[in-house]
Amino acid sequence: PDLVTGGAFTGDADDWTLGAGWAYGTNNVAATTASTAMSQAVDLVAGVEYSLVFTTTRSAGSVQASVGGTAGTSRSTADTFTETIVAGSTGVLAFTGTGFTGTIDTVTCTPLTGNGTITGTVTVVWINAGDIA
Repeated sequence: PDLVTGGAFTGDADDWTLGAGWAYGTNNVAATTASTAMSQAVDLVAGVEYSLVFTTTRSAGSVQASVGGTAGTSRSTADTFTETIVAGSTGVLAFTGTGFTGTIDTVTCTPLTGNGTITGTVTVVWINAGDIA
C-alpha cells in the first residue's frame, strides 16, 4: 500500500511540511529557488526497500528525494521518476532542493520487501501433504 498521505496534492499540501521556497501550487507543490526540504512523516521500516514514484517539472536547480534518511538520485530534469531506496533510520520522506525551481506532484511510496502487519481478512487454505505427488 502507498504510505504517502496527500501525494496527489489535490486541493492542498496540508499533509506536508514545506520549507523555505516551497509552496502549494495548483494540485502540486511548487518550489522557487528552494534549497530546503519539503517532507512528510511516513511509517517506514529501516532496512526495507521502497519504491518511490514522483513527477517533477523543472526550470532551475535540482531536487533529491530521500526515504528514511537515505538519499536517492539528484534530479535536474522534468519527468516521472521511479526510485528504489532502502529506508534508513528515520520515518521521513523528503524532497530537498538545491536551487530548485519547479514542481513536485503525484508522489507514492510503497514497500517492496520486509516484514509488516497484515490487516483485514486473511484466508488460509491447507493442502494435505499426502495429496502432493
